[in-house]
Amino acid sequence: MYLTPFLTPFLVMFLERPALRLAQGVAITSGREVIPNSVGWSVPKVELVSKVQALLHSGSLNIRRDLSDAPVLVRELKDFRVKYSDAGNATFNAREGAHDDLVLALALAVFGLSRPEYATADDLKVIWPRRGLVR
Repeated sequence: MYLTPFLTPFLVMFLERPALRLAQGVAITSGREVIPNSVGWSVPKVELVSKVQALLHSGSLNIRRDLSDAPVLVRELKDFRVKYSDAGNATFNAREGAHDDLVLALALAVFGLSRPEYATADDLKVIWPRRGLVR
C-alpha cells in the first residue's frame, strides 16, 4: 500500500503508542481481494459492508440502545445504500447529504475482529505511564 504524506504521520503516531502497537492500517479499496501489506490491509469496501450486513441479517449484531452514538449509528445504517453503475459495479455510500462514518468504523471493527490474527487480551494491556498501572 502506498502511504500518502498525509496518512503516514497518523499511522506512525498510532504505532508508537504501547497500547496500539498491534494496530494495523486499512486502506478501503474498490477491489475484489483482501490483501495484506507491510502496514496492514487493503480491503474492498464490499468486503467490509458485507460482513456488517451478514451480522445484521443473522441477528448476531445488536446495537445497545444505551450507547451515546446508537441513534446516529442506526440512522447511518438506514441511510447506507448500494448503487450499481452501468457496468454493474456496486458502490456503497450514505445517501446524498447523509454520513457513513460510524458505519465504516463498525465495519472496520468487524473486519479486525474477524481476522484470524486478531489480538488477545494479553496483547492489549495498557500501561499508564504516570502511575505505572496496568489495565
